[in-house]
Amino acid sequence: MLTRSKVQQLHDDRLDEVRLSGAASRPPLGRWLTDGGVVAGRWPRGLGLAWTAVFAAAIVVEPAPANPGAPEPLWAGILFLGLFAALGAMAAGLAHRQRLGLIASIAAGGLALVGTVMCPVSDHHSSVGAWWYLQMVGFSGVIGASLVGLRRSRSAPASTG
Repeated sequence: MLTRSKVQQLHDDRLDEVRLSGAASRPPLGRWLTDGGVVAGRWPRGLGLAWTAVFAAAIVVEPAPANPGAPEPLWAGILFLGLFAALGAMAAGLAHRQRLGLIASIAAGGLALVGTVMCPVSDHHSSVGAWWYLQMVGFSGVIGASLVGLRRSRSAPASTG
């Protein structure tokens, strides 16, 4: 026989079931960025140091602009705004050992490569020299390292070793 206490118990059990099933919601960034996406080992620190070295070297070796008084074009401002946003997302993602950091690193490397190619094309710099090759190799290197890290993070165990 169904008594008032039994109905209340069934009701309470149903509420507990709903609460438990609702607690396991999907990650906000999507499963491809977070599930099993722990960047294990020394990848976050190593990639951060590589970016620091490559970016500093790129700034040091780049020659003065061909026309120093000319204003920067709009596309250059947008490109570098995107680059710094990607670098910020990379730093945040790597600090939390998530794939997002590696993906943002790939995006930042791509934007940096576009900027490097566009410097002589837009006459910002008068010629291509050793600085250009150094930047191309450096930014391609951090993209390659990010791709390797991304591939390894897919099969990495959940430990943060």
